[in-house]
Formats: sequence, C-alpha cells, structure tokens
Amino acid sequence: MREEKLIVRILRNLATVVAEEASTNPQFADRLEAILAEVPSKKKTSKPPKPVLDEELPDPFVEAKARTASEFELWLRDLEIPVLKALVRKHDLDSSKKWQKWQESEKFAKLISDQIQARMQRGSAFMTNAD
Repeated sequence: MREEKLIVRILRNLATVVAEEASTNPQFADRLEAILAEVPSKKKTSKPPKPVLDEELPDPFVEAKARTASEFELWLRDLEIPVLKALVRKHDLDSSKKWQKWQESEKFAKLISDQIQARMQRGSAFMTNAD
C-alpha cells in the first residue's frame, strides 16, 4: 500500500513538472502534444437502443410450431438483443428478472425456447387422442 502511494505521488510530481515545462517551452509542448495525440479520447456514449414496439415483435408461438426445437432456438439467436428482451417482457417468460442483465443472445434463446415449449405443452397430459 505504501509503495502504491509513493508511486502515485511520484507520478503526480512528474506530471506537474511536465506541465510546467510545456507551459514555458513551446518545442517541448509540441512534442508532448504529438505523443499525447495517440492517446484515445473518451469513449463516445451510444444512444440507448430504440424500444421495440409490440407490433414489430414476431410471434414466438407461431414460429415454434413451424420449426423444430433446435431450429427455433437458432432462429431466436439471430434476433437482436432488444427484440429478445421485448419478447421476454411481453410474454412474461422469466418472473425472476435475471434476464435483464444478460447481453448474450444464446442465453435469451435458451430461456425463450424452454419457456415457449413448456407453455405449448401445458395441459397436454389431459388431452386424449380421438383417433
């Protein structure tokens, strides 16, 4: 801990000396500016994603019926994260809200696929074949 404080104090003093020299010596200031030009600037903050409207959302139940389980999950992986989040929110597929921090489409695809399949099979034990 002492060593870290010592290094911080040395670097601050060094920065002060460099700043003083740059203010009095224009050649030094130009060389310093050329070196510091390579340092990246602050990251640009991106705009939050545009919310997905319910009309724009695909119907996961229709898609699940049209595909096999693995094809359905692959189809879900190709969707964008805001669309997947909107699907989970609209159909209330995860009441624990653990999905809100996720950023991987694979996790969303697995969750949505499992929940949709479970809902589609709900009550199937009580159905009889009329064949």
